[in-house]
Amino acid sequence: MNTIQEATEAYITDLDALQGMVGPLLLVTETLGKKFSEEYSKALEEHGEEVAVEGTRRRFKIPPEHLRKVRLADRKKEQYRTAKTLLPRTFLVSFVSTYDAFIGNLVHALFECKPEVLNSSGKQLTYKELVAFKDVETARKYVVDSEVEALLRKSHTEQFDWLEKVFDIKLREGLDSWPIFIELTERRNLFVHCQGKASSQYLKVCAENNVDTADVTIGVTLDAKRKYLTESYKCLYEIGVKLSQVLWRKLRPDELEIADRALITVTFELIVLEKYDLANRLLKFATKLPRHASEANKRILLVNLAQSYKFMNKQEQCLSTLSKVDWSACSDDFDLCVTVLKDQFKKAATIMRNIGPSGLIKRHDYIDWPIFKEFRKTSEFETTYTEIFGVEPTELLTQDTTPVSERNE
Repeated sequence: MNTIQEATEAYITDLDALQGMVGPLLLVTETLGKKFSEEYSKALEEHGEEVAVEGTRRRFKIPPEHLRKVRLADRKKEQYRTAKTLLPRTFLVSFVSTYDAFIGNLVHALFECKPEVLNSSGKQLTYKELVAFKDVETARKYVVDSEVEALLRKSHTEQFDWLEKVFDIKLREGLDSWPIFIELTERRNLFVHCQGKASSQYLKVCAENNVDTADVTIGVTLDAKRKYLTESYKCLYEIGVKLSQVLWRKLRPDELEIADRALITVTFELIVLEKYDLANRLLKFATKLPRHASEANKRILLVNLAQSYKFMNKQEQCLSTLSKVDWSACSDDFDLCVTVLKDQFKKAATIMRNIGPSGLIKRHDYIDWPIFKEFRKTSEFETTYTEIFGVEPTELLTQDTTPVSERNE
């Protein structure tokens, strides 16, 4: 596997892992907060005497022998309040840290793909440093590590400046998510260094990158609510994939087929996971790339772009995407996918019969591929599938009901 692809897949895996924990951990925090709040109320009522009610505030007189127990319950409640604020911030910091690690791995991979880029490096070695290396490869690795370390100390804007200069490519043209990226990375800095309070530096960098901060003033505390975290995840995912693809295609045009397949796989998985918006962003980028390894690859990306629109309930855009290409001379597998996206299910059944049991689309593809989701609900699909394969369109799954404690390790 190409090292650029390895770096990108590792990045996606880590980012997905973090995003997958946002909902569960915030839910657990919310549940514990409710529990601690109830325990504090119960402690007040059991061990104290209510003496006054002022709006939403109740006052209790607590005897000395119970004061410690009530204060402990109050402390747990307040710890939850703090955790409720800090946990979302921690997720954003982790998102950006994952991106930073990816940039380091990506640049390492880029230097490996094109070692001659190091010739433009401004890194100089002293004679003492030079004689300490056992060979040229060790010296080269040292220079690369030094370049990457220096790069990661730069701001995120400066990192893009460096990448554009060193690899002679424009990376920000048409990158609509750039302002979102800059704002979230700057907000991350506020969480790490300023307890989330907006600073003049934050406002300055945002203004320079067309970020709308009309409602933000110096000293205002910013948050990271769940919706914000979701958009940050999408932005970092999008920028990471686009960055690796553009640089990969620039440095290794001989690997267009591998790059295409990697992009097809990533976007297909997003559709499988029903992350249609993110898939749509990447597929719009993918279909506008200047070159693809084959016409077939470009058409696969177009079909996937169309289905992302369909599942976002944007049928007009779905049909418009399909209309950009003449599908009449395509093979049956493409014809079937296009027909299904147009909701022409009777025609789709006919094409299924033409493909037969040994065609390009296999039995499990009809069950698994998201593109057939609506088609699978029809009587035409069930009847035709059963006719072709001799079985109903179902899968047999097994569940082990043995208690975990009794299973053999």
